[in-house]
Parts: sequence; structure tokens; C-alpha cells
Amino acid sequence: KIFSMFMIILVGGLYGLVANKIETDLIHVDEAKKQKQYCISLPVNKKMYVASKYVFMLVVFYVVQSFLALFCSIMVINCQTTVCMNIVSIIMGMLPIITTLVMVVSAVELPFFIGIGYKKGTFLKQVLLEGVFFVFIVYLLFGDLTVFEKFSLDVFVTWIESHQDVLNALHVFTPVIGLIVYYISYRISCFLFERRELSDD
Repeated sequence: KIFSMFMIILVGGLYGLVANKIETDLIHVDEAKKQKQYCISLPVNKKMYVASKYVFMLVVFYVVQSFLALFCSIMVINCQTTVCMNIVSIIMGMLPIITTLVMVVSAVELPFFIGIGYKKGTFLKQVLLEGVFFVFIVYLLFGDLTVFEKFSLDVFVTWIESHQDVLNALHVFTPVIGLIVYYISYRISCFLFERRELSDD
């Protein structure tokens, strides 16, 4: 059970790293080639520039999830033990939820990159991550660590296995919630992009 959770976290982490790498490279290359200035000069709706980034990332999410689903399907066929098959099946079942979480992270990051640029957005992201890490270290040094004694990964996995109805509900509603958050992020990015365009002018 613990190994299953470790594999889910590992797959989710790798998924997030791949998507984030593609996202940041997209914005970086776009600004390096002055694609933004070119799009602004065109007689088209400026929201199309922002929409292109969001649509591209949706395609990335779909391709990565499809690739992982295909990989899991091949692994299930070639699994020689029941334990291996169960682990791969759990990972495959968690893919929609993992995709939604990665989508939400992207929805939080894109307005910063589009609104204030790649360099400032990356700097702000690093500051926020370092701030969270600093708070975590301070809590480990001076906080109440007895909270972690009550945490049991085995109990958590057992709870998931005994509440499949909750997991099924998450499979249905988390993609919908993720798309709503993604659309709100798109609207915010459009607003920030228009303000940035006016300030650049």
C-alpha cells in the first residue's frame, strides 16, 4: 500500500514537472522571439494570444495523460503479479485527479507569466516556493510535531480503498472543477495581458 502511494506521488510529480517545463519554455521562447509584440501588432482580438497558451497547455495535459494511460495499459498486460497489476490500476485510476491538480497549478502560474512576464513571474514563483519551504523548516524547528505522529499512510490508503464511492465522485467532479478554475485563470490572464499591453504602449 505504501509503495502504491509512493508510485502515485512519483507519477504525479513527474507529470507536474513535465507540464511545468513545457509551460515555462513556451512563455520563455515566446518572449525571446518577441512573439507577444508581433501578436499585438496584428489586427486580431488580443485575447486570441492568451487563449493560444491555454489551449496549448490543455493539449499538453491531454497528450501526457493519454501517454501515461497507454503506458499503464501496457504495464497491466505485462504484469506478472497481482500486486503489480493493482499498483498500475490504482495509478491509472488516479490519472484524472492528477491531471486536474496539474491543471490547477498551471492555472495559478499562467496569469503571472502572461501578466508580468517570464523573468518576473519565475522570480515571484521562486520567492513563493522558498517562502513556503522556509515556513515549513520553521515549523519543523519550533512547531508541534505531534501532529505527524497521528498521520499513518497505511490508514490513508485503507480509507481510500474502503471509500470507492468518494473516489468515483472525485473522478467525475474534479475535472469539471479544474476546467472552471482554468477558465477563471484565462479570464484573469486576459485582463492582466490587456493592462500590460496598455502599459507597454
